[in-house]
Amino acid sequence: MSQSVDCVAPVSLTSRLLERMKNNVMIIEVWNKVPGPGPDQLLGLAKLSLHQFYMSFSDPKICRLLLQAQYPVVAVDRFLPIVDMFSGSERGRLKVLLAMGSGDQVVALQRCPGPRRAAPITCFDVHVESVKGLAPLQSTVWGGEADCFVQYFFPGASAASGLGSGLPEQGLSLKPVRTATTLCVPDPIFNDRQSHSLVAPSDTPVQRLLLSAFSMQGLSAGGGMTFEIWCRYYYPNVRDQIVAKALLPLSRLCAMVTMHHRELGVQAFCLPLSPVSETSADARPPSSGLLTVNVTYRRSIRGPVGMLAARMASISVQIRRVSGLQAAARVLSQQDPSLQYSADVGVNTFIIIRPSFLPEMEVRNTRTIARSFCPEFDHHSEFPCNLVTQRSSGEACSLAEILSASEMVFSIYHQSVTAGKCPVYC
Repeated sequence: MSQSVDCVAPVSLTSRLLERMKNNVMIIEVWNKVPGPGPDQLLGLAKLSLHQFYMSFSDPKICRLLLQAQYPVVAVDRFLPIVDMFSGSERGRLKVLLAMGSGDQVVALQRCPGPRRAAPITCFDVHVESVKGLAPLQSTVWGGEADCFVQYFFPGASAASGLGSGLPEQGLSLKPVRTATTLCVPDPIFNDRQSHSLVAPSDTPVQRLLLSAFSMQGLSAGGGMTFEIWCRYYYPNVRDQIVAKALLPLSRLCAMVTMHHRELGVQAFCLPLSPVSETSADARPPSSGLLTVNVTYRRSIRGPVGMLAARMASISVQIRRVSGLQAAARVLSQQDPSLQYSADVGVNTFIIIRPSFLPEMEVRNTRTIARSFCPEFDHHSEFPCNLVTQRSSGEACSLAEILSASEMVFSIYHQSVTAGKCPVYC
């Protein structure tokens, strides 16, 4: 577990206070907050010696000199064992910095560069716009039993990454991302937008993260983002088939980071498509058609209002599948007769993910799965969260406390081709 909590308490520097600090300790209780009505569990205690403060401030002359320094007196700055008070065993270790000084000294210590600073957030917004002139799609028939979508791969936090990783790129892996399905026509328009966030220390170049993540796919991809055009056929059985590929060179992404390091950068790419043939695997077919993709790069260091300068964590949400939608569609079709056809052949399902503890701009959408009562999404979303949030009252609140009283709302919708979206089940 990774936490970063700042607690500042004013005290009067008197001789009585110093006598109480002599050969005494401060005790930190580490609790496990149990969700629900049950009592919380005490994991253990960590003890911090206060004797250093007594030795430093007991002499009035030395005390005046210490209070004139730039930084406060630091008594503890290391990992301390968390000891179970019943068994005496060690339950973990707690990194603690205990200091004492004037208000200006404490502020100067908080502003020191180091791991206590907020990690910048790097965002890439990928807008898959349309496909034009792709030969395998030119022969499709309007209204035929086929849909198409675009799939690409982008770095995201790995579920197997540990908090103790020495390098930030060790916690990244390529995640598949799919656009919403659309009707398979000669020149389909997707107009799909996805946002991807990378969190790393300020001294870690974004280019290094991208290079390390995309190098995992080997040299076959040519060093960049691979975009795949897929067709979903429904006759004689449901199957997905890749029909073309395009490549966005990694050098183009790194160039965006270099040119727009401190500002917003938007660039449009027209990527040549290469048809994928199942019969002639050895021969490389010529380029046919173009894929239009817009990429927006932005970098933010300041958190939203109410956020303290703290490290961040990422909450991963994986949506596998949904079942039982036919019953919900039949109930809604009794209220809206236009849903009768979808209740018989399948609904066009997509899900809106809304965390109650994050602002509205952090809402995520899955792609749309057409004509199915048991859609499989295999959707992955990342929600960057500050580990410490400041409430309106000024009280610092940890992410664990916020999550214990929050919820993640998944709203399931049917995408109607004529009337927009209407809810199936929420």
